[in-house]
Amino acid sequence: MYETVLLPVRREELSTDFSLGLLYAGFKGTIPDGVTAKRAERALAETESLIDPKVCYVFSDISVNGDTVSAAGALFRSRALSEHLAGCGRAVIFAATAGAALDRAIARRSVSSALEGALLDAFGSAAVEALCDYASARFEELSGCALTARFSPGYGDLPLDAQADITELLSAQRNIGVSLTGGMMMVPAKSVTAIAGLLTKKTV
Repeated sequence: MYETVLLPVRREELSTDFSLGLLYAGFKGTIPDGVTAKRAERALAETESLIDPKVCYVFSDISVNGDTVSAAGALFRSRALSEHLAGCGRAVIFAATAGAALDRAIARRSVSSALEGALLDAFGSAAVEALCDYASARFEELSGCALTARFSPGYGDLPLDAQADITELLSAQRNIGVSLTGGMMMVPAKSVTAIAGLLTKKTV
């Protein structure tokens, strides 16, 4: 039996990458004008004031058989995931969210200003990425192992339906308030589910 654990996170421990937020907003290889840059800075500050970061996870033994991964009582059918976890005997399965307040602010801001709504949405994506990076670092500390890169439903040939398996085994709605729509989209939208393999124990 695998027990889902809540990872303590304070918003002050997170640092949203400004450049990544701009990239998500579409400023790839370009520098926004002064007015837009100021709006982006305000969007970053607002994002960091609104996020309510939560993470739940489980460490699990895993078994890889062909294109099927067995973990924490769930089966994930994906050749890419099987190859990704090759050599790993254990994995961490987790869900992370930046919270519902950010979703509501994005919806309101998008009505009054398309640009400001898009910037807030972009920095929300950067914020949940920072949360996942923070969680991954903590998982390494807790396990004493290095982690593979995160692998999420919808990536490669791992179907988006795997969101349901992960949120169910983690009791994500009860633990961190994350649920799914009929189309397997997460609510709040700035949420992530993922699997990462645990590699050989690190030595000092």
